[in-house]
Amino acid sequence: MSVFADGRRLVCVREAADAAFWDRHWAAPDLRRELAAGAAGSWVSELTRRFLPSGSLVLEGGCGTGRNVAALQGAGYRAVGLDYAEDALRRAREAAPSLDLRSGDVRRLPFADASLDGYWSLGVIEHFYEGHAGIVAEARRVLRPGGFFFLSFPYMSPLRRAKRAAGAYPVWNGTLRETFYQFMLDGRAMRAELERDGFVLREQRPFDAVKGLKDETPWLKRPLQELYDSRRPGARLLKAGLERALRSVSAHCLLLVLERRS
Repeated sequence: MSVFADGRRLVCVREAADAAFWDRHWAAPDLRRELAAGAAGSWVSELTRRFLPSGSLVLEGGCGTGRNVAALQGAGYRAVGLDYAEDALRRAREAAPSLDLRSGDVRRLPFADASLDGYWSLGVIEHFYEGHAGIVAEARRVLRPGGFFFLSFPYMSPLRRAKRAAGAYPVWNGTLRETFYQFMLDGRAMRAELERDGFVLREQRPFDAVKGLKDETPWLKRPLQELYDSRRPGARLLKAGLERALRSVSAHCLLLVLERRS
């Protein structure tokens, strides 16, 4: 992946993140097993419990194969998943017919105003070259006053800010737009924007620090990739320790928990 500087954000070029890309990306070999593991619980369902009671209507926009939808349903929520990757949705419906998985566009949600209690958006808004304003506006429209928007995106960590200040990224000129993959957004600018759009920040959490360090330090990429992929107990403990130590420096993503104002 190539990374370019563009104002207060970074532009990542790899291949277009369209529906066909996500169908390939979510081609899980054992989807029934993956969804069963999701139904047993996840950090998504655990965090949702802190803000919304069981029985709340919660959407995941950009749900892919539905693992988080399974986790939310397993935790007692009325969970709905929505995506535009039709093949991924078809396979997920075949693997778990009980899940409510719908085809649709996060920029034009098929829900009434103020009809949802919660809305999860995990790594979605950064993939739209035209910007995320329409996605955020739809989230505000469909959430009831007092509802919660759980939003994550790759962001300008302190490490990335330092690299940009040092001129480590070439300047984006838009010539490779057809292979645009995602933006890495400015966390402070996003918080200010969301507050103007009618949300109140309740919690923020940087995460995936090992990936952030791996992606930004080529000389460490190989050993960190091995650690990132390993499922050995010792490797998991080491990764967890590094996550805690590096979270404030090199986290790849930022999670914001936002409440919709009345």
